Amino acid sequence: MYKSLRFLLLAHVVAVRSETFDYVIAGAGTAGLVVANRLSSHSDITVAVIEPGDHVRQHPDVQTINFSFASFNASINWQYPSVTSPALGSRNLTYRAGKAWGGTSSTDLSPPIGMVYIRGDKAQYDAWEELGNKGWNWDSVFPYYKRGERFVAPTSAQTASGATYDESAHGKSGPLDLGFPFILSNSSFHDKARATWQALGLESITDLNDGDPHGFVTAPMTLDPDAGMREGSARAYYTPVEARPNLKIIKGTVKRITWADGPGREAVANGFEYVSPSGELVKVGARKEVVLSASAYGNPLILEASGVGNPKILNKLGIKIKVKLPGVGESMQDHDIIAMTYTLNGSTDGGRIPYANMPTAQDVFGNKTTSIAASTFTKLAEWAKAASISSGGAISPSAIEKRFRIQHDLIFNKNITVAELFPTNTGTGILAQFWTSMPFSWGSVHLGSRDNINEPAITPNLPVIYLDWRDLAQASWREISTGVGLPLFPTGLAWIESRGASRRASRIF
Repeated sequence: MYKSLRFLLLAHVVAVRSETFDYVIAGAGTAGLVVANRLSSHSDITVAVIEPGDHVRQHPDVQTINFSFASFNASINWQYPSVTSPALGSRNLTYRAGKAWGGTSSTDLSPPIGMVYIRGDKAQYDAWEELGNKGWNWDSVFPYYKRGERFVAPTSAQTASGATYDESAHGKSGPLDLGFPFILSNSSFHDKARATWQALGLESITDLNDGDPHGFVTAPMTLDPDAGMREGSARAYYTPVEARPNLKIIKGTVKRITWADGPGREAVANGFEYVSPSGELVKVGARKEVVLSASAYGNPLILEASGVGNPKILNKLGIKIKVKLPGVGESMQDHDIIAMTYTLNGSTDGGRIPYANMPTAQDVFGNKTTSIAASTFTKLAEWAKAASISSGGAISPSAIEKRFRIQHDLIFNKNITVAELFPTNTGTGILAQFWTSMPFSWGSVHLGSRDNINEPAITPNLPVIYLDWRDLAQASWREISTGVGLPLFPTGLAWIESRGASRRASRIF
């Protein structure tokens, strides 16, 4: 009896039922379902997607385009604790990522901010090519951005309430719906917000998605304007093709890549092992390719669990090395976000419409920009060395400094936007959210345990470089200025100054 029980338990752990597809994708998230859609459009190609989350198309937090806490719902989100950070007072942070079909595109933050659709500055895309990715630049990717969207132009009422767009920046026949919410047609907030930012020197623009997002504008959102629902990759890229017989989504958590030997005995990925909901370990084979699309947090964990990464980290975890790739899990850049709320002297209407403000370094730092650019440039080598040390030497200081120099050039010479500022109307007040978009501080994501793929060791390093603090502090003061002594808050400046806010901000700088 005991032998039989032992055999059954052992079989439960190691039982393998193998399926084989042409392509196997780890992760049915924002990118994974796009790739699955495109590959399975060829009827002779079989595609499998492995995903631990559920299809949440009927979940109220996912459907709504009004305020919700979708990203805080543990049933549809991973909630990873970071390691403690000295820069944050030895606290840890919670990093959230969508655990559902569509990934974080189904759950990102609270609407409307998590649904805003923004492309970067042209120069940022051109920097990919400058770093060595030949053929990757704004001109090469822009047609594909347009190809992916179905932009719905604003109604006359929405236009009267501030919605603008550049028709040449958008596509009309793609799978991803973009547009403006109905509540925009009843907004009195726009004119006050626009006048406030204009008084601060940030002019209005027509569209955020033409490669020059510098200015104030009403932001389009990833939503279906007709249905009034959030539009994530599951709704846009999977639901319309879910009947395809050559596309299958498998519920499970990818544990590691499986390997075969190539012609020169090099390791060749030929599938995944995943853990099913019942705890069974299952293999899925790939005849052509495996695709890692398990998020910025998940991909490094799968690679390291599979023996791909920094030998120092893998040896410490007792994982056999397949491919030495020290940079795995390094170079994590994240936004520092601060949110503040103000009570209005009166009220406005129009719901939670995202009014985006995209400033450059000149807007943020004003007449200090030139001196900050010069002093920052002299510190790039020092910061690169510190980042290299933080990575355990996984990335050379020279490689990091090259990236920092290009980043510095983007910020101070090519004048890209460096922060995002979103004042959102709440009816009786304003929710002001802002974050830097080009931080020099780097963190990392590594496997925290050999036996648990869902326990990452996230080191945010937010922010460890002085310029990032300065950028964030200055941007926060600009956001405070939005709400005081200007059209939104005609009598608020004295209240803020009476409590020493401006003096405290000055000390930060």
